[in-house]
Amino acid sequence: MRHSLLAASLLISLSSFAGVKAVKTNEFSVELPDGVTVKDTTDSTDFGPMTGKTWEAELGDNYLSLSYSDFPMKIFTALPAEKHLDNARNGSLSGSKAKLTKETKLSMKAGSFDAPGRDIESSTGEVLLNTRLIMVGPRLYTMVYGRPVSEKSIAPFTAMINSFKLGAYAPPANEPRVIDTKEFSLVMPSGTTDKPTNETTDFGPMTGISYEAEVGEAYLGMTYVDFPAKLIATQKPKQHLDNAANGSVKATKAKVITQTNIEVAAGKKKAPGIEMETETPEGITTKTRFFLVGNRLYTLVYARPKAETSVALYKAAVDSFVIK
Repeated sequence: MRHSLLAASLLISLSSFAGVKAVKTNEFSVELPDGVTVKDTTDSTDFGPMTGKTWEAELGDNYLSLSYSDFPMKIFTALPAEKHLDNARNGSLSGSKAKLTKETKLSMKAGSFDAPGRDIESSTGEVLLNTRLIMVGPRLYTMVYGRPVSEKSIAPFTAMINSFKLGAYAPPANEPRVIDTKEFSLVMPSGTTDKPTNETTDFGPMTGISYEAEVGEAYLGMTYVDFPAKLIATQKPKQHLDNAANGSVKATKAKVITQTNIEVAAGKKKAPGIEMETETPEGITTKTRFFLVGNRLYTLVYARPKAETSVALYKAAVDSFVIK
């Protein structure tokens, strides 16, 4: 693959070495080839610097590296960990101009914390790449091994990932709560509580879960409700959404300020929705989104005193909400 291709895609630093170098910090430990180079990294973002370190080495025609990046909290809390891993995978493929050939989800223990990760195999046509991503709180670890397509062995990569150990990680008390299920993912504020909901209908039980958080005088909530199949079949999706919106307005005796029909990505499809802003007689301003995905109705609500003009909390929840 000679060095120009790897240098362009992986920013190789040349070094020659033999033996093993142990790297140990409070957060992780790993064994790397003796002679590996290390450098500090800093990337500028709109939310502050993203700092980290990179260890890298060239083994003949092969490249081995370990790096970590510490996300600014505003970036970290905007998305669930799996979405950050998706973005890291896509960025890696784009940066190396490689095509994904295999991807496997994994988790690693960091004390009692289960850190999510990915094992990724990709190819540029001339270079085969093995990548492991691990997300521990706001820190992303990336391990990469690049080699010519004629080189089948990944022994150096295997040795590195087998020696890689995480220190104990305890999410801080104020760290946002990441809700990640088979159907959706969402980032909510620290202290978010959840409770099951159950409503009896003529068509059977309507069950769900409500997630709620109070931040100062503001309230943020997300609820989903699964309609019985016979009930969902009685009306078109738009009618169910209109009923939900009208019911919310009636229950709070609110005045509708704006109401817009919207769509949200739901896997490879689009789900219909409504976004509206209302104001109650008591001066509570509320922004609400309703989405209907199959027989499930999602409701995202942000209520605040009229004097509170910021909707940053609501926007962060909307941006983090992913229907799978």
